[in-house]
Amino acid sequence: MIGGTGKGIRIERAPPHAVFRWTVAVDGRKRVAISLVAVLRQVREAVDPGYAAIRVRIAVAPLVPS
Repeated sequence: MIGGTGKGIRIERAPPHAVFRWTVAVDGRKRVAISLVAVLRQVREAVDPGYAAIRVRIAVAPLVPS
């Protein structure tokens, strides 16, 4: 349990044989994380309200539009 920010953050290992590895609960709202990097990202979003998460979307497209 992480405290001091006014939010309760709980990190738990996922059940065996699950696709994801971790469960992160912030103020009772549970989200899953597949890696430790994803866990840290969720904790950062909860602790730092000014943090702007940058999402990357990868798609197949031509290098130069025709």
